[in-house]
Amino acid sequence: MDISIIIPVYNAEPYLKQCLDSVISQTFKNIEIIIINDYSTDNSSQIIETYKKTDNRIISIHLKKNAGAGSARNEGLKIATGKYIVFIDSDDWVTPDYIEVLYNNIEKYNCDMISANFYIYDNKTGYIQQAENSKDLYNTNFNSLEKKRYFLLLNNNYIWIRIYNKDFLKKNNIYFKLNKLEDSLFLWEIALSSDNFMFIDETIYYYRANRNNSLTTSNYASAYIEGLREIKKILINKNAYKFYEQPFFLFAMTGIAHSFESSGLPYKQLTDIFYNLKNEFFNNKDVKFYKENNFHLSARLYLLYFCLKYNINYVKIIKICKFFHLGKLLRIIYK
Repeated sequence: MDISIIIPVYNAEPYLKQCLDSVISQTFKNIEIIIINDYSTDNSSQIIETYKKTDNRIISIHLKKNAGAGSARNEGLKIATGKYIVFIDSDDWVTPDYIEVLYNNIEKYNCDMISANFYIYDNKTGYIQQAENSKDLYNTNFNSLEKKRYFLLLNNNYIWIRIYNKDFLKKNNIYFKLNKLEDSLFLWEIALSSDNFMFIDETIYYYRANRNNSLTTSNYASAYIEGLREIKKILINKNAYKFYEQPFFLFAMTGIAHSFESSGLPYKQLTDIFYNLKNEFFNNKDVKFYKENNFHLSARLYLLYFCLKYNINYVKIIKICKFFHLGKLLRIIYK
């Protein structure tokens, strides 16, 4: 088997058919499609079994309790027989040549991982735009410490737009060790362990944004302390913390800026999380910023850094903006 496609599913009924239709119609045929139903309470399981009857490449696993996306993907990794691994989220979909493009390039360059670009589909407006990446990201072989440091500075933490060499993952004991921030930890481990990975200038995946009840809009902010601890521990164990300190701080701050404004957690709980993060990871730190091409992101990071440096409650600033109906301004800044 050439490719194992692993799809975790949890209450994805409104989107699942579109996802599976895009997968079973791939131009590259030598695939197995491993679908892990993570104890869905909607009709996802019925949809999975209906598709399984029509395509013998589909393997379905129905978990007896909700385990989270990371653990669900691990169940798929346990039984995957493909030379390469691909992950697709059940509320997204892919272009017909998604697998073919990834497979041809990982074979051509003999890499541990090949990454491509994606479209962002706004689930509320129906608007589609291509994700923006630095031009020097493409066709670069990330095969040195400096290049890998640059990759981590870019904060490109999506697992579903990549193809992975399964033997490389097994050799380095890389799997999903968390159920929150699991994608980021997975990719940090790959970047730190790999001697050879690449990006290609192809846009082949549709990511669905602004979906109701997503993790980002509920309690994603609360995941950061545990996730950052794990990443920092890996860096320390590899004697690499000092070298990767700048991308680590940038990753942490970008995640806070993205998640805190949209979090549904109560004010006091979110404030406690902010100060716990500050005290554990940023206290007395003079963070040297990587210069982002994105003005809006740079403005957000400098605002957050100002709050961290001068012990200002970042959550209070967000709440004040909302109270004075500055939501539109926040959305512009947080675009």
